[in-house]
Amino acid sequence: MSQFLGQLIPPPVRRKEDDEQLKLLSIFHYCMGGFVCLMACFPLVHVATGIAMLLAPNLLKGSNGSVPLPNGVEPGGAPPEALGWILIIAGAIFFLIGQAVGVVIIMAGRSLARRRRYLFVLIVAWLQCAIFPIGTALGIFTIIVLLRQSVKAQFKPLAYPAEPDYRG
Repeated sequence: MSQFLGQLIPPPVRRKEDDEQLKLLSIFHYCMGGFVCLMACFPLVHVATGIAMLLAPNLLKGSNGSVPLPNGVEPGGAPPEALGWILIIAGAIFFLIGQAVGVVIIMAGRSLARRRRYLFVLIVAWLQCAIFPIGTALGIFTIIVLLRQSVKAQFKPLAYPAEPDYRG
């Protein structure tokens, strides 16, 4: 089917169409990366809660009008210190992972705009499909466009240094 379409659309038209689609995909990758970075800031609420648990545990204390638990712990007591550390560490980890994913998506958008790192962009598009629903749509459209031979030809190959001759 693609060979049949390639015969119907002349190369200059296809090149212009490819350029427009790659430009749009690049813009959408910038937007998606920014959105992911923004959403990755939500775990900072957990970090702030954990810090509050460590610095002012009495603020989170409940009322003392309840029956003690079987293990002798008062239900209205302050939360354990370990819970504060768990919230801080987990929130920080999820924040950093989210920021890294957002930056990688932005790098893929930049690579699309510059027509470089074909394999990197293709892998990011595959991974982006896990970010439902917007990432799935963007990833699928990116994969469809990147798998065209006319688009693949536009990407600059990496320049590897010449291998030295060890034969003497």
